[in-house]
Amino acid sequence: MIIRLGKNIPKKTLNTTSRLLLHSAVNNRAVKQLLTNWRANAFDEKRGITPSTKHYPHNYLWDSWFIAIILSHFNEPNLAAMQIRATLGGQKPDGFIPNMRFNPQDKTRRFTPERFTFMDWSFGSDYTQPPLLAQAVWETYESYKRNGLQNEGKRFLQKAYPFAKQLYEYYWRQMSTDKREE
Repeated sequence: MIIRLGKNIPKKTLNTTSRLLLHSAVNNRAVKQLLTNWRANAFDEKRGITPSTKHYPHNYLWDSWFIAIILSHFNEPNLAAMQIRATLGGQKPDGFIPNMRFNPQDKTRRFTPERFTFMDWSFGSDYTQPPLLAQAVWETYESYKRNGLQNEGKRFLQKAYPFAKQLYEYYWRQMSTDKREE
């Protein structure tokens, strides 16, 4: 089966390993779905992959971080890093990252009733999900290393670390039952 890449997916971004995976019967459908859902992320002009372009056209934390982990296992560290950056672009000054960031280009208003339960419904949800960012960042770094891109991996860690630190500090302050001072 030949996969026809969408017009938004530059073929040159796929490395040799990914091209081989595209022909694998086991991975073919998963890779095709991920690439189909790759779209412009209108929030911060970075690209991101949504869980579903039809039913879930928004940016979701766990979905995005799991997608980054999958991409890193497909030896696509640049795409995994892009996916992580798409979520980090929604971080609030206190470290909070919303579970759902709305795609303003989605005109269907599928989530309009849910939006009204959020404090800032024009932006995204006012809840987050349990931490998975550190694992996604580490898997992406490991993918850079496997591909002989140690320097790029280190640069990615240096950029992602402040965001991750701020998010985990937010979790500690807001969600810890142990309210000891740091």
